[in-house]
Amino acid sequence: MIIAEGDPQRFEALEVATGEKTLLAAHPKYPVHDGILSPDGQWFAFKILTSQAVQPVFITSVKNPRAVDQWIKITGDTYNAKPFWAPRGDLLYFYSDEDNFQCLYAQRLEPETKRPRGEKFAVRHFHGNLGLADGTSVGYGLAADRIYLPLENSRSNIWVAEQQAR
Repeated sequence: MIIAEGDPQRFEALEVATGEKTLLAAHPKYPVHDGILSPDGQWFAFKILTSQAVQPVFITSVKNPRAVDQWIKITGDTYNAKPFWAPRGDLLYFYSDEDNFQCLYAQRLEPETKRPRGEKFAVRHFHGNLGLADGTSVGYGLAADRIYLPLENSRSNIWVAEQQAR
């Protein structure tokens, strides 16, 4: 079981039968958020909340958690959220506002090292009226070869009319 605790927040793996905890990701100054295990359980993706605008995503090994300076950086220093793994673990999806909208991006990863392979790419832009529901707080879903995202339409109208004299 993965648990988040502490101040600043960190992630640990809890062995329920023994109560033993293993540190997955912790930063001495900033809270760790949006942690998620890879499909094979060997890697852990997460973001660091350095400010409202700067929230980079990283990956570290579960068996050999690395020091902060050895984390694998996946995104730039923009707002990023909710990393989630492709079923084979060779692709990491995440939301980013690098184009001033919260859009879905992905980064291909080297299978063995999980280091970025090539440039990240936009999976789907959410510009205009259609966007991610409630910011990005409600997550995602994966099924076979489909990604399911909660979306909302923020379109509205304002009508103005003059009152007629009686």
